[in-house]
Amino acid sequence: MFAYTGGTAAALAAFCWYRMGQREPKPVSEQAPFAPVPETTPLAAQLDPRVELGVEPGGDGSAA
Repeated sequence: MFAYTGGTAAALAAFCWYRMGQREPKPVSEQAPFAPVPETTPLAAQLDPRVELGVEPGGDGSAA
């Protein structure tokens, strides 16, 4: 079982290494800057019944 798992991981690593060498990377002028994307949407907070809408997270709703 260990040899099978190791062999499969080695085959996957070899395939990835092979594929990375098949194509030249894009020139820097054609690359776009990194754009982080949130894991969830604001709609998720509206669907959660434990969330009180209009209340800031971690606060009691009163101004400081």
